[in-house]
Amino acid sequence: MITKFFFLFSILTGVWMSYSHRTPSCVLPASHVQQQDSIRYKVIRLKKGWGYDIYRNGDLVIHQPNIPAVKRSQPFHKEEDAKRTAQLVVDKMMKGNWPPSIGVQELDSMKVAWKGR
Repeated sequence: MITKFFFLFSILTGVWMSYSHRTPSCVLPASHVQQQDSIRYKVIRLKKGWGYDIYRNGDLVIHQPNIPAVKRSQPFHKEEDAKRTAQLVVDKMMKGNWPPSIGVQELDSMKVAWKGR
C-alpha cells in the first residue's frame, strides 16, 4: 500500500515538475489559458477499467489511470465516468487552476462509482 502511494506520488510529482518550469505560478489568468493554450483530454482503456490523459498544446501533462481522490488505487469502472472527470479537469485548467485537483464531493456529484465507498 505504501509502495503504491509513493509510486503515485512520484508520478504526480514528475508531471508537476515537468509542467512547473513552463509557468511562473500555479494559477494562470483564465484569459491567458484560453487564448494561448489548447487543452484536451483522451479517455484511455485499461486492463480493468478506464482512465484519461490530459494534453496541453499537444504535450501530455496528466496521465490519470486511477480515480483521483479515492483511497485505493482503482481505475474508473465506466468510460462515461472517466469522460466527465476529465472534462472537469479541463474546465479547471481553462480557468487557470493548476494543479486541477478533484475532490470526493465532486466525484459524488458526478455520481462516479468506486469500490470501498
